[in-house]
Amino acid sequence: MPTAVHGVFNRYFDLLCALAPSRKHIPRSSVMMNPAKAHARQVVWSLMKYKTEAEIIEMIDKFETGSIARDDWHHFDHLIVAFHYLRSMPFDDAVERMRSGIHSLLVSFGVDPAADGSPYHETLTVFWMKAVAGFISENGSNSLFEACSALEHTFPKDFPLSFYSRERLFSEGARIRFVEPDLALSLTFADLSFTL
Repeated sequence: MPTAVHGVFNRYFDLLCALAPSRKHIPRSSVMMNPAKAHARQVVWSLMKYKTEAEIIEMIDKFETGSIARDDWHHFDHLIVAFHYLRSMPFDDAVERMRSGIHSLLVSFGVDPAADGSPYHETLTVFWMKAVAGFISENGSNSLFEACSALEHTFPKDFPLSFYSRERLFSEGARIRFVEPDLALSLTFADLSFTL
């Protein structure tokens, strides 16, 4: 990744970390690169869903075996599995493993992942894998536990809306195949793109 992209991406993460505790969408007009916000990377450990790395590994195992309860599978859990896969295999393999894992999990929930209206969303899956890959390139030395804390505070669920309009992101086409972002901030994201 070019050095200039590292700097822009890192400053953008600082801003996101500063705003993430509020869990509010970050309007494009409010994006200011403020390095003083970097202290927001410090997390409050007691607020984390998982208290130990063993609990994180247990959740990943449940995902892989399709034994995680539907009510226990949330956005943050997707990010943890993405981080685990991206740290242990090449990007394309990690995306395929995440895709097939989500499909298998949906089947275990009694949902056909290929049916119209399925909750599986290809653009969101690939987007989050790319976002977590960018996070790893900036923070690759973190332990699984530290990284998962940072992921929770770095990537609120509505983070893709900084890159996509609602119309594009929630279109049927975006659900079934990856589509590129359509907002101005996509320049930062596009520079982090991988060939899929």
